[in-house]
Amino acid sequence: MSEPVFQKLNPLTIVVELQRFVKQFIFILAYGAYMLFTGNSSEEFGFELIAAGVGVLVVVPAILRYYSYGYSIHDGKLLVKSGIISKKLRTIPLDRIQNVNVKRDWLHRILGLVVLEIETAAGAQAEATISSLNEEQAHILQAQLLGQKATSYSRIAPRGEERLVLYKPSNYELFIVGASENRAGTMIAAVAGLGFFQPLMERWIGQQGDKVVEGAKHLGGDAVRLGLIGFLIFLLIGWLISIVVTFTKYYGFELSERDGKLKRSYGLINHFENTLPVKRIQTVHIDQNFIQRWLKICKMYAATAGGMAMASGAKEGQQQGHATIAPPLLTPVLRDEMRSHLLKATLPKFDLGNPDYKPVNKGTIWRHLRTGFWPAAIVGGGLWMAFYFTTKYSPEAVKSAPILKFTGLPVVAFFGLLALAAFSGWMYHRFMRWSESNSVIATKLGWLKTRWNYLPMTKIQLTEVRQTPAQRWFGLGTVMFHSAAPAFKITEVDDVKLSDAMDLAVRTHQKAGETHDSLFDGF
Repeated sequence: MSEPVFQKLNPLTIVVELQRFVKQFIFILAYGAYMLFTGNSSEEFGFELIAAGVGVLVVVPAILRYYSYGYSIHDGKLLVKSGIISKKLRTIPLDRIQNVNVKRDWLHRILGLVVLEIETAAGAQAEATISSLNEEQAHILQAQLLGQKATSYSRIAPRGEERLVLYKPSNYELFIVGASENRAGTMIAAVAGLGFFQPLMERWIGQQGDKVVEGAKHLGGDAVRLGLIGFLIFLLIGWLISIVVTFTKYYGFELSERDGKLKRSYGLINHFENTLPVKRIQTVHIDQNFIQRWLKICKMYAATAGGMAMASGAKEGQQQGHATIAPPLLTPVLRDEMRSHLLKATLPKFDLGNPDYKPVNKGTIWRHLRTGFWPAAIVGGGLWMAFYFTTKYSPEAVKSAPILKFTGLPVVAFFGLLALAAFSGWMYHRFMRWSESNSVIATKLGWLKTRWNYLPMTKIQLTEVRQTPAQRWFGLGTVMFHSAAPAFKITEVDDVKLSDAMDLAVRTHQKAGETHDSLFDGF
């Protein structure tokens, strides 16, 4: 048997590692620049030594990585070796590869380099990341990994490639999806991060403080009005950031299909490409908040066993162990009239047009009520005890507090929480729907934010029937269907009669074993 021939990374990988150094130690570098410009660097002579030491610790491993890292395709497998002192050889069979992601950040695009991420069904993260390849190397390797013949290469789309464009949103659609998702939370994190620069900003804040106070006086000294204006400005800035981030990230988005594989490509500054076989898709999901419902747009997700999980970078996620798995975003925006078109493209073997939706059992209202009884009793009882001991043993000054005159507060809290529990159960019964038609488990849940889930029965890996103590009281059960996708792993049909839950579990389990898709090789 011939020995594998390992290919090296591009020598410019050292420059990429330097960029990572700058990103990781940006605070130290910013502080050093401040000390230099303010003339205080002589007092902090140790900074230069620290920076030089950190630089050595980053640059030297980058050089060693270039000489020790290699990849090869040999005997139907991808081989990746790394390490000098502690060596590692990773072997990935080509027929186990789920997705191949192509990524280029701004520096990669300037240098003409590409990062390939290879995902299998082993977990949410990429099993192999081959960084700093030139365009031709990346194109040839990607084609080999997907069992295709490499004929040409390009940063966006290979020349002469015949593909069907499934969806390409307009700039206006990218604008409205960014406008319908305010990222004010990002602003909060950014403001909190300014605490690091507090010593650097202290002098500036002191100089500007008088101006801020003077501006507040012109508003009539109304602190509430000033705070409200500041809050509205904060929301406006967060809204604008949401639009800019969405537009920049997904600029030029295109979803196309070729030879049974879906391809996404997008990005204004950082460019990303993802190719996944349609047969690997485990579940499909559609999300729509109340603003997007009014605008008649939504988002679609397609989860595979490999996940596409870390590529999407969306805010929502599911916990698995200690890692957060982001949802596998298929398209950042989708017009409502295009739903059936893309559902047919992602799950072509199944009819998802008109599921026969059924409501959950009415007992869910009583189940929510019983579940909320004990928390309501604890809160109400705790308030009653607090009122009792305060009025009996506290000083007179405390006993005269206005809130203690409202002796009915514990009763109001108790019945108020029970009412909320009953209302929650009614809302769940009103908006939760499920279906098992057309060999697909479909669910629809939510009022302000609605999510549609589609899980083909042939993709079910495990079925569970569970009962909580409250469900047992009313003869209800929950059927949990597990897929092989790390994100959106579980699809639930909640609060159905226990006998119906058992029958549903048996029927879907039998259906899941009827085709080759039930086997590992059929993911």
